[in-house]
Amino acid sequence: SPVDAELNERELRKAGLAFVTTRVEEEAALVAALEDFRPDLILADYHLPGFDGLRALAICRERMPATPFIFVTGAMGEELAVESIKAGATDYILKDRLARLGPAARRALDERRTLVERTQAQRELGVSEERYHQLFEAMSSGVAIYRPDPVGESFTIQSVNRAVERIEGVARPDLLGRDVQAVFPGIESIGLLAALRRVARSGEPEQLPPTLYQDGRIRGWRQNYVYRLGTGDVVAVYEDVSERMER
Repeated sequence: SPVDAELNERELRKAGLAFVTTRVEEEAALVAALEDFRPDLILADYHLPGFDGLRALAICRERMPATPFIFVTGAMGEELAVESIKAGATDYILKDRLARLGPAARRALDERRTLVERTQAQRELGVSEERYHQLFEAMSSGVAIYRPDPVGESFTIQSVNRAVERIEGVARPDLLGRDVQAVFPGIESIGLLAALRRVARSGEPEQLPPTLYQDGRIRGWRQNYVYRLGTGDVVAVYEDVSERMER
C-alpha cells in the first residue's frame, strides 16, 4: 500500500540509503517493472492485490535471481517464513519491527554487491585463463610445466604446449602425468634435471647455455630457461637451436 511504501522508504533513509523507488500492485506491473526499472532491491508484502507474495517471489527469482527480495508483512508464521526463505526470499521483516528493515536492506545489498564483484572477477579470470591458454599453445618455444615431489628431486610433467610435441616428436598424452626422466632420460646429462632441482628449492630462475641433448630417440641442441611458479611448479621454456648450432 502507499502508506506501507512510505514507511519502508523512511526506514531505508534512516539507514543512510539513497534510492529511487517504483511501486506496483498487480502481477503485470511487477513483470514490467523488472524489465524497465531493474531494481537493486525488492520489497514485497505477502498479501497483494490479485496475487500473493510467493507468486511475486517466483516471478522475481525467475527474472532477476540475484536481486535481494525481502518480505515486509504484517504477520508471517514460522512455517510460512521457512517456506518463503526456501523459495528464495532474502529475509522477512514484520511491520511491527520495521526498524530491522534498514540494516537488513544494507546487508542484502552488500551481499549482492559482493556476489556481483565475485562473479565479475570469475568471468575476468576465465577470460584471462583463456587468453593464457591461447598464448601457451601459440608459442613457438616449448613450454613444459613440472610438479616436483615433496623433496624436489623428481618431477612429474603437468602440462606441455604444442611446441613440445613438435620439437620432441612426442604426443601430449604420452607425456602428461609421467616422470620427466622416464620420458626424457637425457635431461640429466645436459644439466636440466639439476637446474629443475635448484630452481624448485631456491625459486631463483636460471638460463642454461645451449646444450646437445640426445637419448637415442631424440637428438638436438636445446636452450632452456627455468623458473618457479607461485604454485611451486617449475617451468622450462626452451628452444630447439640445432640449426643455429650445427651451421
